[in-house]
Amino acid sequence: MYGTDRQAAELYDILKAVEATPAEEPLKIELQAKETVELLTDQLPDIEDRGYIGISNKKILSKVANSLRKRRTQTFLRKAPPDDKAAKNSAKIGSTLINRLVIEASPDPRLEQSGAKLSSMTQALAYKAIREQRMKKYSRRNCTSMNIAKAQASMTNIHKKNPTRKEIWKGLRHGDFTREARHFLIMTAHDAYMVGTHWDKFNQRPDLQIRATCRKCNVTKTMEHILTECNCNGQKTVWRLVEELWEKKGHKWRSIDLGIILTCGLPTLGKNKSTQGDSRLYRIIISDSARLIWLIRNKRVCNDDGQEASEIEIRNKWIAMMNKRLQIDREMTHQKFEKKALSKTLVLATWERTLLDENQLEGNWIQTNSEVLVGI
Repeated sequence: MYGTDRQAAELYDILKAVEATPAEEPLKIELQAKETVELLTDQLPDIEDRGYIGISNKKILSKVANSLRKRRTQTFLRKAPPDDKAAKNSAKIGSTLINRLVIEASPDPRLEQSGAKLSSMTQALAYKAIREQRMKKYSRRNCTSMNIAKAQASMTNIHKKNPTRKEIWKGLRHGDFTREARHFLIMTAHDAYMVGTHWDKFNQRPDLQIRATCRKCNVTKTMEHILTECNCNGQKTVWRLVEELWEKKGHKWRSIDLGIILTCGLPTLGKNKSTQGDSRLYRIIISDSARLIWLIRNKRVCNDDGQEASEIEIRNKWIAMMNKRLQIDREMTHQKFEKKALSKTLVLATWERTLLDENQLEGNWIQTNSEVLVGI
């Protein structure tokens, strides 16, 4: 709950309670969330030493701390009992009104914490501070906003959920993605690759402007066109292989679009171990396959003759990519990775019903020395 809207609403309620209570009278406050109590007691000194850098609700939190210090008697904070319906209702109402809250109290400058202590400063913290200052001048790029809107529309149409921008960006950094796939998806969301209309800026170089158009399809070569629409050998073959593998898991494949690719880290197909494995495989095959299409396209356009890869070559590349990921998953279950090690149960559930000659494999094929391959 740290940094959530509900926490901000509770902090606002504390501020109003402090303002409404005379400074000479004791004040006892019950809060719905234990995290808010810890934030204002155990964690507050460290947060102030770091100058509130990286804290989501820094504005309201600093004003609450200031108002509590102005009081001339004790203030008691504790978590409300689990069956306290009044506290629950107050938290729910507050979280829905958080965007309309206006902080009227003027802080006492003598009690105001300014900046971070040099003894608490680290390189990572300094980087966050610099980024916060730069983000104040940040304005959203139109192309990025359009891609995020496509992602939200896809989640709404297919999974009947409406994720926020924050949830989509968090999904793009999902831990099941490889580092390369994660970088590719983030760059795609920002429309940061040199494709399509980006070449129009070279108005004095016709030889470069021509790169904006797909030679085979004679349309603007956007990232969505490259990944899901282009008639060149690549995307159709890859997505057909993905469909074949996915249907082995017992699920129906849907036609792919850019929004589905950008939100592949969000869907959860269930909470039991089997469906958790299915959700993980979904993230793996879409993210890795999208990046493979991009790499195949790059190899084609970088060749002087523009020769397309054959379907057999593309198929072999995709199967090799899946087998490599399977072997990495097997190795990552080793106890030498300690906390970073993958659960054997999760790996078994991820690749269940997708392996070559699976009925002939041992029950726990993860630790066998025999080769295990994806069965496509």
